[in-house]
Amino acid sequence: MYKLVIKNDNFDALLINDNDKTKKKINCSIDTFDIDNKNFNISLNGLCNINSNDFNYIATYIYYFFGIPTHSIEYDNSNIKNTIKIKNTNLQDLSNNKNGNTIKYLNNQNVLNENLTTTYLCSNKEDIAVACVYHFLKNGHSLNKCENCGKYFITSTKSNEKYCSRIYNNKTCKEIKKREKGKKLEDDKCFKLKKNAYNALRNKTDRARLKNDKDTLNRAIQKQNELLDNYPIWKDKLKNNQVSFKEYEDWIKSLYI
Repeated sequence: MYKLVIKNDNFDALLINDNDKTKKKINCSIDTFDIDNKNFNISLNGLCNINSNDFNYIATYIYYFFGIPTHSIEYDNSNIKNTIKIKNTNLQDLSNNKNGNTIKYLNNQNVLNENLTTTYLCSNKEDIAVACVYHFLKNGHSLNKCENCGKYFITSTKSNEKYCSRIYNNKTCKEIKKREKGKKLEDDKCFKLKKNAYNALRNKTDRARLKNDKDTLNRAIQKQNELLDNYPIWKDKLKNNQVSFKEYEDWIKSLYI
């Protein structure tokens, strides 16, 4: 049996193993979803696709597919400590007429209090994941599948984030995708500058031919050949961070002279 202790909607939670009394801190956003259970992950994926601001609707889905681990809520109100204990609700409870009231009751427990602590009793890692999902979706966050690593995570803000904060090679998925987008943008600018330079030089050769200006024509053709021969080299150096984009841009500009 495990106890998952979450203060307010802070991702940094405490996981207590009742068997050996060990305690460790976990990040509820990412540390609980590496689960090798196909059916469980299919149900999580379905939860990702729910587009609803109505927690009653979301809670019904969670109850139906997972059940909610037993948990208690403690909060300070006018210096009086209150404890609310909530028992596990599962598929069988859906046939109970009280279930609708139960869901509304749980939804109303989103108490705005700086000292609110929720403790979930979990039997296994699936229960821990469900507890995190239930807790943070109740507080307005979302469950998403990272578009970089493909793993589930809970959004750090209450918006539709695409990337999680898992770390690979000293960078988070967010940082990796930001870098990739930056590189793509740089590649697009790199090609656009080359295309503009080529078109300008081609126009210059066309005008020189019309005027029978052989000197200008020869210089323009020479610059065109330099552009076509050296562009792949500059692009490769940019990719490997051997030159800066400013150096590449200065080289392109030199071809116009």
